[in-house]
Amino acid sequence: SNTGVHKPKIQLTNEAFGYQAENETYRRALDWNMDWAGGAGSLYSTVGDLYKWNEAVFNDKVLKPESLKAAFTPVLLNNGKEPAGTKYGYGWALSEYRNIPSIGHSGGLHGFISQLLRLPKENITVVMLTNVLPPQVELDPMKIAELYIWKGMAKQTSFKQAATVEKDLDKYTGRYDFTNGAVMLISKENDGLYAQLSGQPKFPIFPSAPGKYFWKVVDAKIEFVSDSTGKVTHGKFEQGSAKIDVQKMKDLTFIQPDTTQFVLYKGSYKYTDNINIDITSSNGKLYAQGTGQPRYELAALSDTEFLIRELNATLVFKKDPSSGKVDTIAVKVASDMRDAVRIKQ
Repeated sequence: SNTGVHKPKIQLTNEAFGYQAENETYRRALDWNMDWAGGAGSLYSTVGDLYKWNEAVFNDKVLKPESLKAAFTPVLLNNGKEPAGTKYGYGWALSEYRNIPSIGHSGGLHGFISQLLRLPKENITVVMLTNVLPPQVELDPMKIAELYIWKGMAKQTSFKQAATVEKDLDKYTGRYDFTNGAVMLISKENDGLYAQLSGQPKFPIFPSAPGKYFWKVVDAKIEFVSDSTGKVTHGKFEQGSAKIDVQKMKDLTFIQPDTTQFVLYKGSYKYTDNINIDITSSNGKLYAQGTGQPRYELAALSDTEFLIRELNATLVFKKDPSSGKVDTIAVKVASDMRDAVRIKQ
């Protein structure tokens, strides 16, 4: 077996290290100490071992049939209904793509992404592992499975680009919440729309009908949903077998900040045990970069509060009333709030 619980000082033969793309090259990714996380991040394995594990799970060698049935039954929301899009059992995501049910889960840390998928009716397991971010290939296990089961799958939807362009594209532009801090930016350029998800390039999206757009670079689409007044409230996003409702975030007003204050903000701040936030400035602009993360420009909501447009994140620089120095940043990412404290040089 090549599977076990990873420890910081463990020496493994042929261990794969994580890598991160940065400035047109690659570097070793941040190596978190995850020995506290159990199955959520401290296990190491291989494609072969994960295949053996899945074969054991789905052939009743790990759990009793009644336990598997419970694990693969979607949990219900407080209103008694199943969630829209991907369902969730006891540790497994339950989905369907082109009429093919699937059971699986994905995972990831700095420099690593894993995909483990089971197609129970077809008796197929697909395992995909990568140790570089962003991945060098499309990391969708259904694309691999499709090579073997395409005859039994429902026909793909063929999108035809609408011949006429909608006049009011501005109503779709803005930021859409993809949860856990991720944001999709929808912008207008010339007579078309572009979409950019956190940490990814910007791509054009194309209309198939009023309010409905699709990507050509990936198998994805979004339908913009409006209320009775015509105001866009959210989008129904689909990519492969994943479906998610993404709320349109509140439009914000930005200001031109007092750039003379930037000298007070610059420096390194301890965010967590593994992550520092570096604040820099250049040409009248302020930037933030977390350990192992891209550098983001900060948009000013006030002279002390800034937003990262590409993320659901705000930073508030807190001055010490007595000294006037900034030693703390109040950082909010989605619903997580914590202080980052300046590292003394």
